[in-house]
Amino acid sequence: MMPRLANALGSAFGVCMPGRTLASVTSAAAFRVFLLMLLFLWMRAGLVASSAPGNEKFELEGQFIDSPEISRSGDFPLVFLHGSTLPFSSHTRAGADGRFRFKGLLAGSYTLTVHVAGIGEFRRTVQIGPAVADVRRKIHLDLWLSSEERSPARQTVSATQLAIAEAARRDFEKAQKFLSRYDAEGARTHLLRAVSKAPHYAEAWNALGVIAYQTRDYTSAERYFREALKHEPESYAPLVNLGGVLIALGKLEESLSINARAVQLQPEDALAHSQLGQSCYYTGQLYRAETALREAKRLDPLHFSHPQLVLAEVYRARNDIAAMIVELEEFLRLHPDSTAAPAVRRTLQRLRLQTLTPGNEAR
Repeated sequence: MMPRLANALGSAFGVCMPGRTLASVTSAAAFRVFLLMLLFLWMRAGLVASSAPGNEKFELEGQFIDSPEISRSGDFPLVFLHGSTLPFSSHTRAGADGRFRFKGLLAGSYTLTVHVAGIGEFRRTVQIGPAVADVRRKIHLDLWLSSEERSPARQTVSATQLAIAEAARRDFEKAQKFLSRYDAEGARTHLLRAVSKAPHYAEAWNALGVIAYQTRDYTSAERYFREALKHEPESYAPLVNLGGVLIALGKLEESLSINARAVQLQPEDALAHSQLGQSCYYTGQLYRAETALREAKRLDPLHFSHPQLVLAEVYRARNDIAAMIVELEEFLRLHPDSTAAPAVRRTLQRLRLQTLTPGNEAR
C-alpha cells in the first residue's frame, strides 16, 4: 500500500492485539511469541523499515524476457512502481527492446505493476536495497509474464468517473509527481484539492487512503477507502486496501468478509490472499489461514506483506517447530536487508536449540 495506487500495506502496529490475546500472555514462552508478533506488526506498519535505513539511492533496470502476453498485445507495456512501505509512485513505458528503468529509488519494498494493453495487469513485489544491488547500486530484473498471474483489464469506467473535472485530474497528476519524489505531504495537498473539485473522484480518495495508511493514520485511511467505494463500489483497489486497514484497526470480522470478497474478485492477487490469511489467523481459523497464506506465497514469494511471518505464527500455534523454522528461514533468504532480520535470526537460533531437546514446545 503504495501497494499499487491500488495496493494496501499489510496490517499495522496495534492491529489488533485484542484484549484476549494480551491477557493470554502469561508465560515466558508466550511472551516471546508476543514479542515476535509485535516485531512483525511494527515492520508491517513501517515502524521498522523493510530494508536498511538510509538515503542511499538505487536504480532498477528491468527487461521483459520472452513474454507471449506482450507479443499478443503488440504494444509497449506501461510499467508502474509503487512503494509498498514508502509513499512513492512513478511510471514509465518499456522500450521496443522490452527494457525499462527507474532511478533515484530508496531502499525498501515496491510493487511493480505491468499494464499490457488489451491483456491485463501483472504485479510483482520488488526489493530494492544493497543486498540485491550491484556495485553501481543497480538492481537488474528479468521479467517473464505468466498468464496465471494476470489480473483482468478493467472493462468499464463509470459515467461518474468519466465526468471528473479536468482541473481535478491535473491536481491528481501533480500529486503523482510529488510521490515520485517521496513527498507524501505535497501529494496529499494536491489530492485534497482534487477531491474538493471533484468529490466523486474515487481514484483520488483511494490515493489519499494509501498515503494515510503508509503514514499510520489508519482512521483516516479507512474513511478515505470507504469514500472511494461509495463513489465506485466495484473498484478493487480501495476494497483490498480497506481489507488491510481494517486489520490494522482490529476490526477483524469485517476484515474477514472484505478480504474474502477481494480474493473472489481477483484470485491472482497475492495481497488479497495474504490479508485473508491474516484475518483468518487473528480470528482463530488456522487451517484457512494456512491455505490463504500459502497461496499468497505461491503467487508472489517476495510479497511485501511477508506471509512467511504469519505462517510461522500459524505453525507456532500448532507447535510445529520444523515448519516454523522453514518459514523464518525463507523470510531471511528473501529479505536479507530487512531490519527485522537480526531478531528473526535470534528466534531461529532458539527454535533450532529446541529441536535438540525432545519434548520442548515452540517458544
